[in-house]
Amino acid sequence: MARELAPVDITTIPGLQQLVDDVRATGKPRRLRHGGEDVAVLMPPAQRAPRRTRGSRPPATGRAKALSIAQQTAGMLQHYRKVPPPTPQEEKDAFARAVAAQVAESLGG
Repeated sequence: MARELAPVDITTIPGLQQLVDDVRATGKPRRLRHGGEDVAVLMPPAQRAPRRTRGSRPPATGRAKALSIAQQTAGMLQHYRKVPPPTPQEEKDAFARAVAAQVAESLGG
């Protein structure tokens, strides 16, 4: 983890304020020289990515951005489809069998 840099108030140094404004406007770092020697680098602060809140998703990109959630998931359960679809009585019978199996399992049978 990077160490915290000590802040320097530049409001009383007009020439430095002009350099800072230039770096801020261009987004490009500048070397500070003294007597032909590099003594410091003035850089714009790194851009931080916006913090995501808990449970938020990153923005969609590409094709996924253009499709709704329904379009993205359409057909994903297609191989479970029964043709022709079950009748209401078949659905009731399947539900009753599933409940009976779960009760028998919970009773140790």
